[in-house]
Amino acid sequence: MQIQKIVVQDLDGKKLGNYSGRLVETAHHWQLQLTDPVEADALEELLVKHTDQKLNFNQQSITLKKVERGTVEHQKDSNDYSHTTFMIEK
Repeated sequence: MQIQKIVVQDLDGKKLGNYSGRLVETAHHWQLQLTDPVEADALEELLVKHTDQKLNFNQQSITLKKVERGTVEHQKDSNDYSHTTFMIEK
């Protein structure tokens, strides 16, 4: 997994947090994949606090409708890491 910085801002541009991981778009979801469990807990708090609101993730505006949290364990590929994934319905 290529690690990036995910910058979270409200719609006024106020920075709410920086997280290490990646933002992935699929047909029906946005996925926030974080490698740091402490950051994942902090992000989950932020997502719950802003339920049904719109936030910007790396300049991408996403409405936090339905968010599910899961964990993915990667053992095979040394370039991949265990990570926490937040699935946000589009």
